[in-house]
Amino acid sequence: MTAGPGRVALIILPLLVLFLAGQAAWPWSWPRPEWGLIVVTVMALRYGGRAGAWFGLACGALVGLFSIGNPGLLAALYALWGLSLGGLLSPYADRPLLYPLSLLSATVSMGVALWLGRSLGLDLPGIYAVRHWVVSASLANLVALYPFLWFVQHLWGYYVLKPLKVEGE
Repeated sequence: MTAGPGRVALIILPLLVLFLAGQAAWPWSWPRPEWGLIVVTVMALRYGGRAGAWFGLACGALVGLFSIGNPGLLAALYALWGLSLGGLLSPYADRPLLYPLSLLSATVSMGVALWLGRSLGLDLPGIYAVRHWVVSASLANLVALYPFLWFVQHLWGYYVLKPLKVEGE
């Protein structure tokens, strides 16, 4: 059984608000998952570029509201990531290794974007803080990814990984 992106959004976005509210209570130095990146990566790989951009827009704005970041800038970055990831790699979403590799590259890309924004004069964390964030968020994201995939797949009956297509079916 599969669900469309609209139905999944009605379930995942309120859940993301709960995750982010809980995450906001954790100490800053604690390595924690970036739930917005996890949601955008999974949904962009499953549903493609357009859905990835919409999920990215919503997730980036929510992450910006629950953190010290700029909601508009984060929404644009997450939407761009969701669009590019879903547009380029969605046809290969049947490969389980694609999820952790995409999430790792998303975290590193977000760190590079923050560093570039700091270089352009935006009020963002310095390079040392960004480096620390990239390492800790990458590890925490990889740890949180498979429980999130399990949760989505088993509790909602929603199969995250696209099944392999067999010729002649």
